[in-house]
Amino acid sequence: MKSQRQLVPQEFSELRMEMQRMRQRDSHFAYLVEQFDALDARLERAESGMERIDELSLGRLKRSRQVYRDTLAHHFKRATEQCCGCGKACSSR
Repeated sequence: MKSQRQLVPQEFSELRMEMQRMRQRDSHFAYLVEQFDALDARLERAESGMERIDELSLGRLKRSRQVYRDTLAHHFKRATEQCCGCGKACSSR
């Protein structure tokens, strides 16, 4: 559930509910959310000093987290019939 707070701000409870429905319907989406959660938790530990990690690895983890965030946003937009950012106006299909 932690990633929902990260990916979807608290003010958008209807989007958080849709995200939960997607996790239940789409196993690939649920897997991506789990991976994002694990990566985000590791980054929090590293940034708080609980886990030691070098700067290069920290940068890689941050970039990976952004890739997961972008991928999840893409899936979410497609599922809610918004353009995914592909430039082909997929929301009007």
